Formats: sequence, C-alpha cells, structure tokens
Amino acid sequence: MEAIQDRADGGIDVAATLRMLRAGWWLIVGCVVGALVIAIVYLDVVPYRYAVQMRVAPVAGSGGDGLSGKLSQFGGLAAAAGVALPDSGGSASFKLYVEALHSRDVADILARDGGLMHRIFYREWDAPARRWRPPGGLVHALSTTIKTLLGLPVLPWQPPGPARLAAWLDEQVDVDQNIKSPVVTVSMFSDDPALATAVLTELSGTIDELLRQRALIRTDDYIRYLAARLPTISLAEQRVAVAQALGEQERLKMVASSGRPYAAEVFEHPAASERPVTPSVGKVIVVAMFLGLAAGVGLALLRGPRHRAAAP
Repeated sequence: MEAIQDRADGGIDVAATLRMLRAGWWLIVGCVVGALVIAIVYLDVVPYRYAVQMRVAPVAGSGGDGLSGKLSQFGGLAAAAGVALPDSGGSASFKLYVEALHSRDVADILARDGGLMHRIFYREWDAPARRWRPPGGLVHALSTTIKTLLGLPVLPWQPPGPARLAAWLDEQVDVDQNIKSPVVTVSMFSDDPALATAVLTELSGTIDELLRQRALIRTDDYIRYLAARLPTISLAEQRVAVAQALGEQERLKMVASSGRPYAAEVFEHPAASERPVTPSVGKVIVVAMFLGLAAGVGLALLRGPRHRAAAP
C-alpha cells in the first residue's frame, strides 16, 4: 500500500487515496454486486433450518418422592434386620430421563422403527427398491478424496443402524437445563420440522417407557425379596419397617403400571418456529455487502499504483 503514502513525511495522502477510490469505483461496485449475487445464490441453495423445541418436567410423586421420607423413620431398624431400603426419588428418575436423551440403549430401541430410520437417513434409502444404498454424488466423492489425501480413515459404508442413529441424536438433540427451574428444554434444528417433531415425540415416549419397565422389574425384585424376608423377622419394630418398605414398593409398582407418564411428562409439546432460524437472510446480506465492499476497496487501491506506473 505504499502508493497511498505519497507525502514527504510518509503519512497517508487522503486526497490521493480518494482519487484512487474514485478511479476504481467500478471495481467497488462490481465486487459488492458480485458478493450480493453469491449471497442470493447461497440463500437459494442452502436448506433453511427451523428450531423445534419440547419442554419436559418431572412427574410429581411418580418416582416415590414420599418414599424416602417415610422410610427414613424405619431406616435404622430395617438395616438392623438386614434389609437395604431403596432410594427411589422422583428427581432421580427425571435425571435418568435427561441423561437417556443421548443414550445408546434408547437409540437401539428407536432404530427398530423402520419408518423413522428411513426418514432420518433418507439419502441412503431407496424407496422403490426398499433397501439401503451407499451414498453417492460429488459431495461424497469429494469428502472421500479429502479424507484420503489427509490420511484420515475412510470406513466402509454400512446401512444405518443403532450406532449411526446414536451419533445422529448426539449431534442433533440439544438439552437446556436451568438450575432455577425443573423444566428442561429439548431442542432440534432441522430443515424438516415435521421429522424433528416426530423424533422428539418418539424419543420422549421411548425413554419414559424404558424407565417404566426398568422400574417395574426393580420393584418386582424388591417385592419378592421383602415378601420372603418378612416372615423371618421376629422383632416387631423391624417387621414394621420391612412391611412399610413392602407397602411402598407395591405403591411404586402401582404408579409404574398406571399407564401415566412415569419419569417425565411433556410440559410443552414439540413445536417448530414460525420462521427459519438459520440462515439469517439479513445477516448474510450484510456480511456479503461488507466483504464485497472491502474487496472492492482493496482492489481499487492496489490498481492505483499499477495504473499510475503504466501511464506514460
């Protein structure tokens, strides 16, 4: 940029700079227009992504919040009788629900739904032939070439399964927890709001049912153990503690068998944003204009000394 340092003291000659910008006005306008054209093409090609959010909350009393308080009166006596009373707080069930949003076990269950898998990995599903097919096209070939040149492993293609679905859920599903509120927001950003809504609905129902079935198995085991242990206890106070534990386990089994939400209930059903959240049209246009203007100014300033040097 020495061309704009024409003053004897080595400073910037503003007048000369303005003359170069005026002389290269067509470069500036051309760069701005070109950047806007690229931005418009980008906005026309790139998929618009919508935010789909679902809010869930713990089910009050479903996990046995009252159990810990009631059994604490008999904890010492039960321990003396050789009975370990379970801690089955409802908050614990809800924490398990939140953790299971990115669980491989849940992905294993969801992967059995062929219709859902076909919608998620639609680029690899050949509907007329009703079979999975390897991805193709320029993008896939370019990606494979770049990985090969960089020395990255190129794994052989396999039909989408639980592992692929688990990785997809881990990437797509966001969980927002506020320590001041029991409500958790589960979000997805997708160019197919209907698919994201279906995934969040299936995901929530699958996790709740999985935790319900595990709770039923656990309470059945506790009930069998406590029922067998009760006749062997002679001390009256210990019998009361074990009987209390047995009654609470029967209550927990009843709650888990009721068909109502067990660990979490949907506070707000999945809903998509009215407008796409990405890309932002305004931001893309502004950035394109700024980059085009900067490129045009730079070219005009570079052209100035070359044009002057070429002049006789």
